[in-house]
Amino acid sequence: MKHSRIRQQGSALLIVMLVMAMMGIIGFAALEAVTRDQRVAGFMKRKKTAFFAAEAGVSTALHALRVNADPTFPQGTVGNASWFAQGLPTYEMDTSAGAASTNLGVGALPGMNMQIGQGGVPKFTIRFWEVNVKGEAVGGTISRIQFASGTLEAN
Repeated sequence: MKHSRIRQQGSALLIVMLVMAMMGIIGFAALEAVTRDQRVAGFMKRKKTAFFAAEAGVSTALHALRVNADPTFPQGTVGNASWFAQGLPTYEMDTSAGAASTNLGVGALPGMNMQIGQGGVPKFTIRFWEVNVKGEAVGGTISRIQFASGTLEAN
């Protein structure tokens, strides 16, 4: 009887050690999952920030197109320095795919009759532009937007 009691005491220690090892492995796996999720959330935040910076560049290009009939603009920043402790997101014309802006030519306005007093010649035309804009978040995440727009021109 004494002999079987000794065996049982040793097996309890072994079971407790196995349970502790499994709990350690589960805890380590949970820690890895949380760390990975934090990295993904940080990447997604930088990706959104870069996209919003590129959208600010699109807005700036559209404003320049309205005011100057040319969509080019200098590099700019977005936001308030107190919002971005690591540095402000930037936007600029994107030359990575060729020209930052391309004049696609002139076309007449379809639909409405805008030929009054011109002897059949359109009184107004649209000058079409293709524009490439790049937004960049701190950390090097880049978002690129390509868009087309036009300006109404009187002949």
